[in-house]
Amino acid sequence: MLLLLLTLLCGITARVEARSDTATHNYNLIDPFIGSVNGGNAFAGASLPFGMAKAVADVSAQDTAGWSYDFTNVTGFSALHDSGTGGNPSMGNFPFQPPVDTPRAKPGYFSLGLENGVNVEIDSHGAYRPIQLSLRDKRDCIDWDLAYEAVVNDAENEPFDWGVERCGGLQSWKRLGYIPDDFCVAAIARRLGKGAEYEKYLERSTNWLNMYRANQTSYWLNGAATGGFTGFLQPRYANGTWRYQDPVECSPLDQFCSYSSNPKETFESTKHTRKSASLHSRVRARLADLLPLPGIWEYQFYVPQNQAQLVTTLRGPERFVALLDYVHTLGLLDIGNEPSELTTYQYHYAGRPGRSAYRVHTYMPSTFNASANGLPGNDDSGASGSFLPFAMSGIFPVAEQNVYLQNPPFFERVSYTSPLTNNTATMSDVNFEPTYERIYIQNATLDG
Repeated sequence: MLLLLLTLLCGITARVEARSDTATHNYNLIDPFIGSVNGGNAFAGASLPFGMAKAVADVSAQDTAGWSYDFTNVTGFSALHDSGTGGNPSMGNFPFQPPVDTPRAKPGYFSLGLENGVNVEIDSHGAYRPIQLSLRDKRDCIDWDLAYEAVVNDAENEPFDWGVERCGGLQSWKRLGYIPDDFCVAAIARRLGKGAEYEKYLERSTNWLNMYRANQTSYWLNGAATGGFTGFLQPRYANGTWRYQDPVECSPLDQFCSYSSNPKETFESTKHTRKSASLHSRVRARLADLLPLPGIWEYQFYVPQNQAQLVTTLRGPERFVALLDYVHTLGLLDIGNEPSELTTYQYHYAGRPGRSAYRVHTYMPSTFNASANGLPGNDDSGASGSFLPFAMSGIFPVAEQNVYLQNPPFFERVSYTSPLTNNTATMSDVNFEPTYERIYIQNATLDG
């Protein structure tokens, strides 16, 4: 039986109680090399929390975060880097000296032996004060009227250089396409009492239905049908007519797709760590080399604001579960993409939360683990890294909503404490089984 106490608030911090943990400091449990190989782009060097300086060795291979654990040549050492952003390297400022021996890393420390006998050590020193950000509906925290003005400007006005600032092709998108952000604009409008604008953007958030073509089929690269399924999202031209794109195109099983190297006109996905997307006949630049957005097989599931309508549109719970099973088991989905994380839990909406638990325990530890290759794809500034503790805690926050989907936690007891109220929410697995052979919730109670 799983005993749940869920009073989750903004700005929460987490505490996991494990009986076998005898470490004096939590940072002794951290391996900074996790995710530093195969495009994880996790920063492995020395830095302080919320610190600007991130010092590490730069290498000649995939070096978005500076260091990559792939045994390529060290090209120098520099003090400024990004962590987990994907795409092309940024920062890497002020490099000095090269080649190498065995690296070592722990929180706030990075060392590397050079072939000429010199050992380079990079350390972070200094006091810091943790910054806590709370998104509360308080006028002294956020000017919501000004914030609303900004998001409406984003939703309505196309910037001059949309290849850099995103949001291209807005006029046809607003009429034919699907912009999930419209639901967020609607939510703010509702809180501000802007009834007409709330209705406008809520209606626009259903435009994903304009992209759904009920008789669309999907085929493998050899021409065979993919599971006999019909009904997929498809691109449309500005005049409303359909453009064909096979849903398998640009999936992890297809060719590498990138806005910068081989741009497609419609839905684009990932291979490895370079990602891009766009939804209609005119390419909508989305900083494709930096931001993860999926292809048709994945993208069709991303309707977080109206899952009931999505399940109905995809022909009911039974077929919805079959589609999810297919996309998870046949290689059509990249779990390193943020929208893919939601698909892990979408079985809940078809009345099959046990399948969600099964998927979570499939990806952990198969793709999320404590090895240097333990992060699937780039971390995207913390997206994958945050998915891991949420999933292991037994809760998954649904984007754009105050909704948390539950699965059995990977620990006997997990607590979240709000720094604003000092209230603590605790999830306890009463019959915790550490080998994870029993992974299905049999009973859940609140405050019981």
